[in-house]
Amino acid sequence: MHDIHHLATHFRNAIEAAKREREFLYEIKLKNFPVGCCDVANELLAQFLLDNGIPTRYVCGTYYGEYPETKTSHAWLITDDAIIIDITGDQFKYDSSLKNDRPVFVEQANDFYKLFEVDERRDVCEFRGLQFFCDDSPRMLRLYEIISSYL
Repeated sequence: MHDIHHLATHFRNAIEAAKREREFLYEIKLKNFPVGCCDVANELLAQFLLDNGIPTRYVCGTYYGEYPETKTSHAWLITDDAIIIDITGDQFKYDSSLKNDRPVFVEQANDFYKLFEVDERRDVCEFRGLQFFCDDSPRMLRLYEIISSYL
């Protein structure tokens, strides 16, 4: 688990470095990292972990608040032995219902993740030898290359 945490932290640091250098100026999903980019960031992290011999699955869930109009979605990765990996959970640090301030999470599910109802798990698609979970592989490849240059 220590190796996964190290890799996830290293990858998050690379995203933050690329963001500081304005690499994502026109990339809406990573421009405000970690806010609103759990899908893209964790999909890219999944490829990085796979490159390092750690296969994961992508999970997306929804938190239904006290009122029907208060619902929040979030995405993270999970290993075969139920270790959750998430580099964007701290986007909820100011949310009074969710209160998560951990920038890198690599553990079994805690109370935060148990709040979400799992909606989907995405399959991997391959593009130029890399595997991403989304249908926008050329864009993801470009983002992966940018982030990789900061690793």
